[in-house]
Amino acid sequence: MLSFQCVTPGGQVVRLDDLPVEELQSIADSTGLESWFDLYLQPARHGAATIALYRHCCGIAGVDPVDPVTPKVILAAFEPADDDLPTLFEDGVPKTDAVATT
Repeated sequence: MLSFQCVTPGGQVVRLDDLPVEELQSIADSTGLESWFDLYLQPARHGAATIALYRHCCGIAGVDPVDPVTPKVILAAFEPADDDLPTLFEDGVPKTDAVATT
């Protein structure tokens, strides 16, 4: 499963995998989502919950969030976690094996 991270305005990275489920559920509850999993799975999809998550991640990183929170800010902030990105490609397609061929 693809994991996401939030890159804050200061460049700090907050991985959603590292947030307690209770915190994610609290954000979900306060913004009308049924489950923390909805926010975890698609962090940039849920309007008020997305903004609350972005601000929460900025707070964890100790930086002020960009204000106003625009689509550009959100789409730049939430990205696949670094360790989930493929490192080897062949003809533009991620390789599934970890052994590089030459």
